Amino acid sequence: MRWIKDVIYGLKREFGRPITLTWLNAPTMNYATGVKTQNPVSITLSRAIPLPRNQRIQFLQSIGTIKVSPLDIGEREILIDKSDVPANSLPMDTLNEVTHDDKKSIVKSVDSYPEAYLLIVKDQ
Repeated sequence: MRWIKDVIYGLKREFGRPITLTWLNAPTMNYATGVKTQNPVSITLSRAIPLPRNQRIQFLQSIGTIKVSPLDIGEREILIDKSDVPANSLPMDTLNEVTHDDKKSIVKSVDSYPEAYLLIVKDQ
């Protein structure tokens, strides 16, 4: 498993970009005024890895994913080191939005691996 950490570290050093993870909690309703309020929870990570298209298949096969499905147009994959995510954050499988490179994206899926999370996001 050490070599996987080394690969992730190398990718973070070369391709790492800041990213904001956003969870949208259930809205609250003020019944007196009829106003609905959404209270999002966000954390910012200093280095997430938007996987380069040409290295995507190579990386996924190296961590044991046999079948690599194609991405739809406008979708990206972002790799997040598990050690970068605070232990007290909300569960990653309930993540709603990601902001990277000044673009807001909707999270389509979150795959959990022993050392990292792999997000598939679609640009808005």
